[in-house]
Amino acid sequence: MRLDVAIDFKGRIPIKVIKQLTKNRVAFQYKNTTYYKTPKEKKTNRVMDIKIYDKSLYAKLDYPLYRLEFVFKSEYLNKIKLKDIQDIYPKIAKTIKKYTNLTVTINDIFKI
Repeated sequence: MRLDVAIDFKGRIPIKVIKQLTKNRVAFQYKNTTYYKTPKEKKTNRVMDIKIYDKSLYAKLDYPLYRLEFVFKSEYLNKIKLKDIQDIYPKIAKTIKKYTNLTVTINDIFKI
């Protein structure tokens, strides 16, 4: 199981967010995506991935749209059941604040 949380920015992602991400993580470029990994993670991680990419390239938009995406994987979600997924939203919001200094509210795109 994994949970993706995407934050879209019209135009470039603020420098403050990039600086906060690079405090403990190293940028790793692969094709059109920049991944932020800790030095010991290397290429795989069972807990969380952080990536930035130009969404306007993928969606063929006529305006610039950059996406900061957090992918929370099974080790982070800790055997939580799908019906209880809302219970982990505050923990996810706290993690995003820790890594980016952004205050976020997580909304469901589906109802169970």
